Amino acid sequence: MKRILMILGLAFAFSSGSFSQAVKEGTSIVDVTYGWPNLYTNIFKAAVDQANSIGLSATGFGPIGIKYEYMVAEKVGIGCIFNYANSTVKYQLNQTVNGTPTTYNYEFSAQRIRAMAKFSFHFGNSEKFDGYTTIALGYFSSPWKWESNDTSYVSSSVDISSLFPVAARVAVGGRYYFTDNIGALMEFGLGGGGLLEFGVTAKF
Repeated sequence: MKRILMILGLAFAFSSGSFSQAVKEGTSIVDVTYGWPNLYTNIFKAAVDQANSIGLSATGFGPIGIKYEYMVAEKVGIGCIFNYANSTVKYQLNQTVNGTPTTYNYEFSAQRIRAMAKFSFHFGNSEKFDGYTTIALGYFSSPWKWESNDTSYVSSSVDISSLFPVAARVAVGGRYYFTDNIGALMEFGLGGGGLLEFGVTAKF
């Protein structure tokens, strides 16, 4: 009888531990992420390198994102994603105008702005690790701008996403919590955002 009680007690302890998880119903999660690669920036840099022109350069920022999620059940969360990325090509031209050295700056920038609602399923059974899959769908805007301090140049802009302003993302990732509330995350995804995303996470 003692052996049976001991076995049942160990089985209960094991099963209780195996079903513990880092997040639960009612938990709020906030992530701040930075993604890789910035596809537009890589393309622009390749084009600049190919052009091999003095005064021509390409830079980029992002995608940087912020995400919020609320656990509506033990394994299910809903929330939102906002991310932003920018890629810029600059050209600097030095000339002498009426005997005065003058620098003209020409700049082309392509921004990507996404705001999406998301649904996540959590599969982690650990107090430290939170594995999840995410599906997101929402709004996409990509304004392109051409600007210069050259008075003979006409600045202009266009939103290339105006015909199809839709963003979507499918991802799988994991969060590891170093403390009860603070951790780090890594995510692999396709669609709006980086192919790989890294960041910090907080739950409360």
